[in-house]
Amino acid sequence: AEAQDHLEHSLAIAERIGETGLLAYSLQGLTMTALRRHDTAAVRALVPRVLAEAEGMAAPDYLAGAKACLAWLAWQDRHPDDVIKLAEEITTLTTGTPDAGLYYGPVHLWPLAAVHLEAGHLAEAVAATRRLRDHTQFPAGLEATLTAASQAYDQDRPDLTRDHLTAALDLARELGYF
Repeated sequence: AEAQDHLEHSLAIAERIGETGLLAYSLQGLTMTALRRHDTAAVRALVPRVLAEAEGMAAPDYLAGAKACLAWLAWQDRHPDDVIKLAEEITTLTTGTPDAGLYYGPVHLWPLAAVHLEAGHLAEAVAATRRLRDHTQFPAGLEATLTAASQAYDQDRPDLTRDHLTAALDLARELGYF
């Protein structure tokens, strides 16, 4: 709630002085705050504004962030093909750009892992969770579960891999990662 208050204040300042970078940052921050609350209505309302600001900017991270939120919405709406397509677009946007996607990677990679797991595509689900580690460090319990899933996959133990991935996704949701 406190973060939202600060972001709303920075958005008001950005709108008043016409600072596009601060405007994009504030809108993306508000969108991420809504996403963490699982407020799909607020995310839906904010994403078009983020996209409008991001498309005019040279830095790909804002556009990647907006698309990550769209991927999360697609997952919420049970549109797995859209999650996969948006994840590919994000990868294209962020390839070769250091740190691009650093903050928004988990937003689309968790849903990407979930749709691949649901479809029975273990290799793709494991690959998505391995990419998560490029973006953040996780609490010990979640990190251990991700490691166990990765190791089970490397040992060609698909049932155990699926169980660990399911547990990791459940824990990540519980912890508010997506």
